[in-house]
Amino acid sequence: MNINDKNNKQNENTKSLLEFAKNYEAKKNYKMMLTYLLMASKYGSKESLFELGYYYQNIEKDYKLMVLYYKQAIELECDSSMYNLGFYYQYGAKDYIKMKKYYEMAANLKNTMAMVSLAMYYQDIENNIDKMKEYYDMAINLKDPIAYYNLGIYYLLEKKDPNKGIELLEFAAENNIINAQISLAKYYYDITQDYELASKYYLKAAELGSSDAMNNLGNYYKDIVKDYTLMKKYYEQAIKLDNKCAIINLASFYKDFKQNYSEYNKYMQIYKNKTGFNF
Repeated sequence: MNINDKNNKQNENTKSLLEFAKNYEAKKNYKMMLTYLLMASKYGSKESLFELGYYYQNIEKDYKLMVLYYKQAIELECDSSMYNLGFYYQYGAKDYIKMKKYYEMAANLKNTMAMVSLAMYYQDIENNIDKMKEYYDMAINLKDPIAYYNLGIYYLLEKKDPNKGIELLEFAAENNIINAQISLAKYYYDITQDYELASKYYLKAAELGSSDAMNNLGNYYKDIVKDYTLMKKYYEQAIKLDNKCAIINLASFYKDFKQNYSEYNKYMQIYKNKTGFNF
């Protein structure tokens, strides 16, 4: 057996062991999962070492073992382990020096989550806008939509540069970032009164499951278009997702516009059933 055959055999063994581990994880049989992950780690599998670190971070809460396995994975250039360890030092241990160390290691391996986390840290904690932009720009160069969204919000709300902000938010919105879609919709609805564009972005967010967007579409069809059939459609979609504002809006419509107290009482009872309170 030559060296290539040996490596291929090890890769096949590692893949099989990881599949067994994932099957046991799905069954919540963590003892057997750990057995197979440890076996895979003997073949130098950084994925198995990452999964071991993740298990001890999120299931066992044994942070010493978490650090041990993440560091072993990091030796094999596992950027996800670098990111998770940075996250732990940021929010768990609150050691910002080590946080930066591991986030920067991950960023150097093109991990955009680490870049975005560093940008948010420099914006929110150190108020270092130059460093914030540096890391957002790194992530944007790799087409990360969250970076586009966060920097777009910065330009729109803090720098008061709507042209730049909208340009960034549009990219995020087209890449299915719901908050970007809703932010654009609110801007067009409240600031420019371009209701057609607003409804376009609310619809995109609604199609991705945002109950707030559904509720706002209901408001749009009630207040702007005066199409009460579509108004009810979107309010009821939001209500199915437990949006309390949509319940109140639809109840108020029946009371104030239709004087239909039977329907009003029906929706108020739905509100009470979901919240335990009368409105």
